[in-house]
Amino acid sequence: VVKLKLLILIVLFFPERVMKTALISLDELYLFVRVAKSHFINLVAKEEGMTPSAVSQAIFRLEKDVGFELFQRESRPLKLIAAGKRLLEEAPKLLLTAKELPLKLKNHALSEATLRLGISESVTATMAPWVMKELSQKVGTLNTVSLLTKPLVEALRSDQFDVAIMPDPLLQEERWYRKAVYVEDFLLVYGKGLQLPCVEKEERSHELMAALSRAPFIGYSHEGSSDARAVEQILLSMELNPAKHLEASSSYALVGLVGELGGWSIIPATNFWCGRQFIEKCHALAIPSIHATRTMWVVTDKARYEEDPRLAQLVENTVRHVMQNSMYPELKKVSKELLKHCRLVR
Repeated sequence: VVKLKLLILIVLFFPERVMKTALISLDELYLFVRVAKSHFINLVAKEEGMTPSAVSQAIFRLEKDVGFELFQRESRPLKLIAAGKRLLEEAPKLLLTAKELPLKLKNHALSEATLRLGISESVTATMAPWVMKELSQKVGTLNTVSLLTKPLVEALRSDQFDVAIMPDPLLQEERWYRKAVYVEDFLLVYGKGLQLPCVEKEERSHELMAALSRAPFIGYSHEGSSDARAVEQILLSMELNPAKHLEASSSYALVGLVGELGGWSIIPATNFWCGRQFIEKCHALAIPSIHATRTMWVVTDKARYEEDPRLAQLVENTVRHVMQNSMYPELKKVSKELLKHCRLVR
């Protein structure tokens, strides 16, 4: 009874002493298991790149920590005594738990992590609700900001986001990790009231170019839009300078103007989907003799990715999943042909 009371007093007032005597070294426990299974200290020492003396000292320290001898040292090869056999039964489970612990902590940390996500305007207008829903269920806190591509790049450079979903190659510096997730074609979209010759042919004719030049062209009004810059380059390649140029602030308004005015435009496939309310008044087809595409990327700082790639990989996998399971069915509702103009990058 006196001894029991003394032990209780020690646990209550000197818990650090109890912890000190109870803890054992995982490294020493690992060497014990190796020696117990091979029966030879010299063999384990050679395989572990240690001296036999170092392995022996580790075993002695372990025996001191547990309070029991573990081997019959007078026998060769080494044999376990009762305490050693019992420890050999428990040790592998302890070592496996210790090995798995960092991974468990990382997985748990992801569910509690804060993800600062930047999203380009095109993604915002299409798949963003699905992407945000899935991500919010997998991280602790999701903070998202939608910006035009140019300000999105500036915000990413100033470390305002952990990961961004954005188009095309504005971030080419060595600093960045970039992963392409899907590619879509730019399409020639025109109102059904606009009579265009030879639009079904791959080669553009002088008659087609002349008709496009006379018809009103509807483009994007945002200076920071990467789509607006890409369309300008496509028009230059087509050697087109439309006589009448109108601007719209969104893909919805752009497609609506094309359908209502009988004009035309050049936009990516998913942007055309944004104006699906007006699609019955529009035609969409590949641009004659020009193959222009927009690639959507997941971008993050390379140093951040090398330290912990999980957030960027989570965003990448989520975008792919949403494109496959949510965006594709939506595009198919509009047109099976439209579905052909958007492709996942594997």
